[in-house]
Amino acid sequence: MTMSVHEHIRNGNYSNQMTFPTLRDFPDSEALKEARKAYATETRRLEAQFKTDLLAEYGVTDHPKADRCYSLAWEHGHAAGLAEVAGYFDEFVELIK
Repeated sequence: MTMSVHEHIRNGNYSNQMTFPTLRDFPDSEALKEARKAYATETRRLEAQFKTDLLAEYGVTDHPKADRCYSLAWEHGHAAGLAEVAGYFDEFVELIK
């Protein structure tokens, strides 16, 4: 059985497991820059996976308005976390189905 997006959220599967790089960890500014770049890349990868999974779970992967629906959900909920984004998406997706 496939895990739902909410189960993935609860399990931390979309959370960046890397420690945010600080100057204390990387005194060399170039190494710090590269470490932060790697951290940001991983965060973007996880967010993209979340979006892919969410659209697939609702069966709107190929819908022409799916990206706009997701963007609205992101704008309204991301400050409170991915569960909030998923909640808004659940409400908004009805408008495009």
